Amino acid sequence: MLIAARTKVVLGPLLLLLNSAAAEATEIHILAPTTIRPVINVLAPEFEHTTGYKLVVAYDVAPIVKRQVEGGAAFDLVIVTLSGHWLVVLI
Repeated sequence: MLIAARTKVVLGPLLLLLNSAAAEATEIHILAPTTIRPVINVLAPEFEHTTGYKLVVAYDVAPIVKRQVEGGAAFDLVIVTLSGHWLVVLI
């Protein structure tokens, strides 16, 4: 769970930032690689309870997530992997 703990430090503040950016939305749409599913599963309930927003997460393997973004998929937040590290992009 060390990865989850480190990721919580990074993703927690980013999700709160997204919360303020998406003030009118009731759902936040996220594209993410399957490798981060355990982390989101830990963080999502607390985020949803605290903010009242529902996280709608579409998981797939990283190359497919990349293709979805390049193809113009609609999302509020995308998480991609670069050389084994996660990169979070807010749109």
